[in-house]
Amino acid sequence: RVFPESSNDDQKAFSEDGLTFGVNGISYGSCDACWVKDGNWKDPLTGKITSETPVIALEGTDALNRGSSGNAQYQRFHHALGAVKAGIIGVYYLKRGVHKIQEDLFGMAYFVSKVEKCKYLIIDNLAELKELLLACNQQNKLKKLIDKKLKSMFKIFNKKFQEQYGGS
Repeated sequence: RVFPESSNDDQKAFSEDGLTFGVNGISYGSCDACWVKDGNWKDPLTGKITSETPVIALEGTDALNRGSSGNAQYQRFHHALGAVKAGIIGVYYLKRGVHKIQEDLFGMAYFVSKVEKCKYLIIDNLAELKELLLACNQQNKLKKLIDKKLKSMFKIFNKKFQEQYGGS
């Protein structure tokens, strides 16, 4: 499910044909795309039953090419977080660019993945996203890919954390 850039339909709850996720009536912002499969799903945002089950929700940005070197990268983190809290794999895709991804984003997503219903991945490589999508019907392969990505994300975060704060 995806909408053209000029559409506001993504701001509707998933169960109302949009791309907004959340829990207990609290929405976390709309995503840009969602891969779905057939099957009933109860939307934890609205309580409504849908005939499609969301599998991977994607928030994407070209922020790294548009001058977003710092805090602006954090502004969309909560969009995919709503999906993760609802039990859907959340992906924040930042297209590679002039600026680097803030290491804290990797740590934020890693630690969210440890406490929420599902996993949150920070990706800057479309090949990784494709590999993730192709593994959706192979649970063992999907789990291995996600575990490998989470370890990689923690390594990036921890390196910066150790350099900046000496691990304290």
